[in-house]
Amino acid sequence: MVIQMDERVSNIAKAYDNIDAAKRYYDSNKSKNFRGVISHKQFLCVFSNLDYDFFGEKPAALDVGCNSGRYVKELVDRGFNATGIDTAGIPLEYASKRIDARFIKASATDMPLKQKSFDLVICMELLHHFEDEVLERVLREISRVMKPGGLFIFDVKNKMNPVLWYKYKREDSVGFTLKARTNRQMKKLVEGYGLRVINKKGIFFPFTLFAPYVIFFAQKEIL
Repeated sequence: MVIQMDERVSNIAKAYDNIDAAKRYYDSNKSKNFRGVISHKQFLCVFSNLDYDFFGEKPAALDVGCNSGRYVKELVDRGFNATGIDTAGIPLEYASKRIDARFIKASATDMPLKQKSFDLVICMELLHHFEDEVLERVLREISRVMKPGGLFIFDVKNKMNPVLWYKYKREDSVGFTLKARTNRQMKKLVEGYGLRVINKKGIFFPFTLFAPYVIFFAQKEIL
């Protein structure tokens, strides 16, 4: 059976819209399984490489695909006026009971947010679930809501790493996309929406060319 693109997008939310997924994501720093370790290493990489002098007082931040709000909580603790957006309702409810922030149930392809609203946008562990057509819709929305000069942080499952290439070359059994891309492919995609890559950090590998997981830092063009 061929699963249509819109159905694949909706299946992402269904896969993570449960209390176990919410708890696992929120407490990934306590996880001892490999997936949790990767997630926590990415989390640490984001905040250890974030230049807080880059922002003014009480900057506005958005976490796209926030799940139960782990990044939102850290942003709030660090003085950001943070918003989380996700299509999965149960994790959002879990987050709203624990974090003093705004949470919105909506798709990343059509965010009910004003343009040029955010100094910082974070999108972790989400973009590899999208085919190129949907990914470009998401990037268009992210660029729209970012302030000129703002910062966009996201992760890439690196196709140049042979393990990741093999793992993500076939679709997941629950019917949504798992897509590895090269660093060059992602750079070209984001730059098409006015987002200039200014830094990259590899997870597990010092060289981003072959690192399995890569964190990108991109700045919105100032027109």
